[in-house]
Amino acid sequence: VVACSYHASPAPLPGALNDAWNMLSLLRHTLQCREDQVRFLVDGSACFRPGALQPTRDGILEGLRWLVTGAQPGDELFVYFSGYSAQRSAGAAQARGDCLVP
Repeated sequence: VVACSYHASPAPLPGALNDAWNMLSLLRHTLQCREDQVRFLVDGSACFRPGALQPTRDGILEGLRWLVTGAQPGDELFVYFSGYSAQRSAGAAQARGDCLVP
């Protein structure tokens, strides 16, 4: 679960943290996922602990590596991102695509 609130930017997303907390609550309390089965990356909140993963490019990539480590055929994996996204224009050597904005 990734929440990018961009709290220090000119265009913060205050609802991103709330949306991510709701998803975390669904996973942990309703679906009974154990704490070691869920990672929560968040910026700009009192819940942030020093040393915790932040929703930076490197933090998100590390979280994705953690998620797929040991995954087996038939496993169900889930990624939730609350933040900005963008579309990358197609250039001569690359395809158009969507991307997350950490």
